[in-house]
Amino acid sequence: MQSSLLSKFSVIVLVTLLAGCATSAPDLPKAELWSASTKEFGERKMDISLKEVQRRPRSSVVQVDIKKLGSSLGSSMMIACMINQLADVRGGYRYIIKLDDRAENSSQMLIGFMRSAEEKPRSIDEEFPEVMSVIDLTELGEELRKVCGAKK
Repeated sequence: MQSSLLSKFSVIVLVTLLAGCATSAPDLPKAELWSASTKEFGERKMDISLKEVQRRPRSSVVQVDIKKLGSSLGSSMMIACMINQLADVRGGYRYIIKLDDRAENSSQMLIGFMRSAEEKPRSIDEEFPEVMSVIDLTELGEELRKVCGAKK
């Protein structure tokens, strides 16, 4: 009889503690959103910034702000450097997929972070189409690595 009461008491205490934890758990801090700019690379001929405006589990919505465009190759390389930086921040991803000019906002892109090149885009984010080209960030070339390494 005494062990039965002790057992019931233990269950009541456990349920009370769990209910208290569920209702009084502190809010967890939100992950800080990422941003980068060509100024961080010491670039003076162009002014481009990328800012993460929404972080999803395996993708990021990124706002692209171009105030001063450089050459098409230089601008593309700077954007690639910044996207590479975001992939590092999000977990050191090697493979990404990128949807430019989102329907909701043409100055935004959706970047997905892949664990392998074989993953299905829709498994990363339902906004991606079924089939997309995968970008291997390690294959961007030596010249780009030099540019990305020049960050101030």
